[in-house]
Amino acid sequence: MPYADPKKNLACKLRWQKAHPENFKRYYEGHKKLHQFRCERWLKKNKSRYQALRKKHRARKDIKRAERGYRLKALYGITVEQFEHMFKKQKGRCPLCSRRFSKTLRPHIDHEHASGRFRGLLCATDNICLASLDRDRTWGRKALKYIGRK
Repeated sequence: MPYADPKKNLACKLRWQKAHPENFKRYYEGHKKLHQFRCERWLKKNKSRYQALRKKHRARKDIKRAERGYRLKALYGITVEQFEHMFKKQKGRCPLCSRRFSKTLRPHIDHEHASGRFRGLLCATDNICLASLDRDRTWGRKALKYIGRK
């Protein structure tokens, strides 16, 4: 028998889901379209509430870190720990122009397009210029030295 209090109802439902994961999965698979319909209907009715909840959720540091981790793994095959290790190893600076990374000068991941091998972190300008070598000779020598390191 359902509880009059919606919070108790939800707590009871969550306990049941945890205790019977195979039944819940089977129920969900059988009622997928109904679930999608209810979600879409709720989103239409509560668009501003959803946006506020999403903004609050995405502002959490643990969520940001997880999303960044998924992106790094999917695009470059590296973990957040590898990214942070490289950032510390480079002392928070671009190895070519020595500018310090900040909120406005964010590190870009430099990788070989052919193999996908992660080489390091560069500023956006140097990451783009590395491909074209459109700078003076000093910069070109630094770039060649950077590419040649292991």
